[in-house]
Amino acid sequence: MTFHQIDFCRKSFMQYAEEKLHSGKNTPDYAFIKENILLKLHHSMRVCGIAKRIANEEAFSESEKNTAYLCALFHDIGRFDQFLKFKTFLDAKSVNHAECGYEILINSAVLDGVDVETRSIIMNSTRFHNRQNVPENIDPYLLKFVNLTRDADKIDILELF
Repeated sequence: MTFHQIDFCRKSFMQYAEEKLHSGKNTPDYAFIKENILLKLHHSMRVCGIAKRIANEEAFSESEKNTAYLCALFHDIGRFDQFLKFKTFLDAKSVNHAECGYEILINSAVLDGVDVETRSIIMNSTRFHNRQNVPENIDPYLLKFVNLTRDADKIDILELF
């Protein structure tokens, strides 16, 4: 994966988040929407940093580190639509944000230019990162990224508390 591919994905993610942030601009509860969208945007950025640290500690290859970064970047992309639609981050009261994120990644251009295997890893890490139990038949190589994404996500959440 090249620097340009990673940069494209990062810019695409930020553009997506910006669009969601500004979509509620003309509503009476915009301050509330903005606060919560930014909360998840900042969370995603912190998870990227944690994922990079884990990937370094686990001696991932350079390509795997880049993939881990993108898994972390996109892991909560479904949270933006979830909050805009339901005004909550509680999956039980709205939608499964990971499945929503998986659908967004399938139907948007944010991963354009990423090879098929890496795209699949990012999409499935997003899809499985919040599950209590990861499917037993998951490919071991994919599991490596799912677990890293899950761990980085939980570490950030724990650090907030």
